[in-house]
Amino acid sequence: MKAQRSGIVRSRGKVFAVVLATALIAACSGSGADDGPDTDGVEPSADADSDASPGTDGATDREVGDRMLTFALYDEPPTLDPAVATDGEAGKVIQNVYDQLVSVGSDGYEISPAVAESWEVSPDGLTYTFFLRDGVTFHDGSPLTAEAVKFSLERVAGVGQGAATLIKDWLDPENDVEVVDDHTVRMQLRTPYAGFLQIMGYFSAGSIVNPAVVEEHGTDDDPWAEAYLDSHVAGSGPFEMVAWERKQYVQLERYDEYWRGPARLATLVFQAGTEASSQQLAVQRGDVDIVAQLPADMLATVDDSPDVDVLVFPAADQTYWVFNNDAEPFDDPRVRQALSYAVDYDGILTSIVGDSGTRMMGPMPAGFVQFNPDVTIYERDVDRARQLLTEAGYPDGFTVTTDYVDVANLKQIAQVLQANLADVGVTLELRQVPFSQFLEDVASGESVMYPWVTNPATADPRAVLWTKFSDQSGNGPDGNFTRYHNAEVDQLLAEAQSTADEDLATANYQRVQELVAADAPWIFLYDTVHRPAVRTSVSGFELPVVGQPSFWDVDVSE
Repeated sequence: MKAQRSGIVRSRGKVFAVVLATALIAACSGSGADDGPDTDGVEPSADADSDASPGTDGATDREVGDRMLTFALYDEPPTLDPAVATDGEAGKVIQNVYDQLVSVGSDGYEISPAVAESWEVSPDGLTYTFFLRDGVTFHDGSPLTAEAVKFSLERVAGVGQGAATLIKDWLDPENDVEVVDDHTVRMQLRTPYAGFLQIMGYFSAGSIVNPAVVEEHGTDDDPWAEAYLDSHVAGSGPFEMVAWERKQYVQLERYDEYWRGPARLATLVFQAGTEASSQQLAVQRGDVDIVAQLPADMLATVDDSPDVDVLVFPAADQTYWVFNNDAEPFDDPRVRQALSYAVDYDGILTSIVGDSGTRMMGPMPAGFVQFNPDVTIYERDVDRARQLLTEAGYPDGFTVTTDYVDVANLKQIAQVLQANLADVGVTLELRQVPFSQFLEDVASGESVMYPWVTNPATADPRAVLWTKFSDQSGNGPDGNFTRYHNAEVDQLLAEAQSTADEDLATANYQRVQELVAADAPWIFLYDTVHRPAVRTSVSGFELPVVGQPSFWDVDVSE
C-alpha cells in the first residue's frame, strides 16, 4: 500500500464509507452562515487568517515558479460568463479568474473574507455592509471598487440567466445596493436570509466583473456584453485567461499582481473532455495531473499506479435520473413511481458506482442538517412497477428515449436502466449527446428523461429544494428543470425561507422531502463521494463539499 498523504484521505476499502459519512455530517452541521446574522454587527476580518486561507491578503513570501498543472474536464465549458454559467466545468475556470466578496470554505458553511476584508450585518438581518480591501485590481490593472460590486450584481440581474434568481429573490441591485464610497458597499435585503453570504461567495452570483470591459464591448442590442464575456474574462482572480482553443483546452496564466500574492503555479490548463479510458491513460502517463471523474473500475486500476493517488473528499453532489414532469407519460406520477420501482439500485451501486457513492435517500444530501431519513425509498419491485403502469394506462409499457453525456459512469448506468425497464415492458432508447446540446435540450424541455449531477451552490436547503422544486425558480439548468409542480411544496418552501423560526423552517423542509420523494420526479440514485485521480507530484489540491476548487495554493513538484 502506498503511503498516505498528509491531510488527505485515500480510498482503501469499506472503512471509508464510515469516515466519509462522519466528515460530511460534521461539515454540514457546523457553525457558519446558516447560524444566522451576526447581531454584534462585525464579522471576522482577514487579519486573523493564515496565509493558506482564502481570506488572507498579500502572502509575499510564497514560493512560486514556472510550473504547469493540467486538469481534465469531462467536457469544455459551454460559457465563461459568470452571469450565465451554472455548470461545474465553467465554474472551475470562473472560480480561478474572478473574485467574490467572500470565500466559502470547503465545508460549504465557513465564510472567510475575500475582496471584502470585513462586513457588518444589522441586528434584523436585512442590511449587509461590506468593506473592501485596498489594492485589489482587475487583470487590466484598474482598481476593483464598490461600484464594480454593484455593477456586477446589476449585470447578473440584468442578464437574467444563471443565478439571477439567487440575487433577485432578495434584493434589486439597482435600488437596494448602495455605493457608500470606493471601498464600502451596502445591501438592503427584502427579508432576512441566513444564506446570503454564501450566495455572495458563489461563482455564478457573486463574481465581480470589470465594468470597463463590459462598457467597452457592450452594444445597444447586447448592453451587458454577453457575447464578449461568453469567451473572454474580465476578472481579478489569481489567474488570467490567455487562450481558449475550442474542444481542446482553456489556458490560464498566473496574475502576478493578485491581492493575496501570486499563485504558486505559472500555468493552469483545463483540458476539454475526452473518453474516460483516454483520461485514465493520460493521468497514468503524466499527460494530465488531475482527473476528477472516472468510473469505479478505472479508479481501481489507477490507484495501483505508483505515481497516482485516488483521493477522497466529502461531497454534497447527487446523481439521479430526471423525468420531465410536463412531458407524457411522465406527467403521471404513477409512471414515475413505476420506473423508480423497476431500478436495481443495489446492482448499480455495487457493480458501477463502488466507493464513489452511497445510496441517495431522497432529494436532499444526507449530510444536510435538515435531511429527513423518513421518506419514500424505492427498491426494485417488478410486480409493483407493472401494477402502477397498468393503473396509469400502460399495461404493455411504452418506448421512451433518455439522453445522456458520456461522463464518468453515466453510460453504464443508462445501460443498466435500459435492462431494468425492459423487465417491466418499457423500451428505453439511449441517445448520447454533446454536453452543450444536452444543456440546451434540458433548458428547452425537449429532453424527457436524462441524468443529472447536482452540486448545490450553497450548503443551504433552499439551494437544493427551492431551486429544484419550486414553480418560482424557472426551468433553466439552475432551476426547476424537472418541471415539477406541487402547490403544497411551493407553499411550504415559501414559508420556510421567509420565517425566522428555524424549527418551523426545518419542519417544512422535511415535509417537502416527503412530498417530493413520494411524487418521484427523479430516479434517486446515489450521493456522490469525490474521488479524483491525482498525480503524486500535486500538492494542495482540495475539492470542496459545495462549489468549485481554487488553484491559488496548488502546486506541482518538479
